[in-house]
Amino acid sequence: MKASMFNIIDYDEDRNLLLFNGLRGIESICKIKRENSDPVLHWLDNDFSSSMDYHAIFGELTKRGYFVDDCVNEIEARNFLYMKRMMSPYLVLVVHTTKDCNFRCKYCALEFQKDVLSDETKEGIVNYIAKNISNYCGVRINWFGGEPLLNIAAIEEVSDKVIALCRKAKKPYSSNVTTNGYLLTPANIDKLIKSRVTEITVTVDGIKKTHNEYRVLAGNRLTFDTIINNLLYIKNHVNTRTMKILIRSNLTCEMTMPHYLKEYYDFYNSTFGDDHRFHLFRRTVY
Repeated sequence: MKASMFNIIDYDEDRNLLLFNGLRGIESICKIKRENSDPVLHWLDNDFSSSMDYHAIFGELTKRGYFVDDCVNEIEARNFLYMKRMMSPYLVLVVHTTKDCNFRCKYCALEFQKDVLSDETKEGIVNYIAKNISNYCGVRINWFGGEPLLNIAAIEEVSDKVIALCRKAKKPYSSNVTTNGYLLTPANIDKLIKSRVTEITVTVDGIKKTHNEYRVLAGNRLTFDTIINNLLYIKNHVNTRTMKILIRSNLTCEMTMPHYLKEYYDFYNSTFGDDHRFHLFRRTVY
């Protein structure tokens, strides 16, 4: 085995290890607690002589792409992925509406800024799609942040123009948004539906107690009840069947114990399990 050439290493304010693999992308992101970081750093430096007592961590990091077989040519893998994306029949764009966020999650290492999508950038996005739409079967935009709903006006403005372009070109358009879910108010949900957002990814870290420990508002206010109530509004009052809601959970090792997982699955199954639009996805963090 060898460490991937695309590994990126950083630390949070508590000196926990933050990892990202550029080839695997956002789903590779994970945090290693400070007390477990020493052997991981040795492995990332291709020193596998250090203790392998942390085999579960090594296995998870390998699954996420941080370690690969010696025979793997990652340059070729990168080039193949690049060509695959370039040859996609859809024009896919990732747009960050703002660098700011209303949450201050305990494990987040981002430095929040008040920057929002400028008028020049919005115009550039629309012009780029207008010039290239004839080369693709359709258009899809992934809305990110910070917290993208802090600048939902940008989503509305750009979407209106892109929808008009796609209608004129007779090409389909759809989009998704990755949000913490706190601002998924009825008014904002209506705006997202009008903006052709067909998929919403919301991060809810486990059940109420653990989520409220890690994912808090600026000012340390709790968030779980508001997020769940917003999702229940979609379930009970939004009739469109084309929308997909992905509930993503970051679970620590302690949260993957059988007694916790039972409570976790029981809660989400009883709350959203009868609605096929809701899907549960969990990731283990160390």
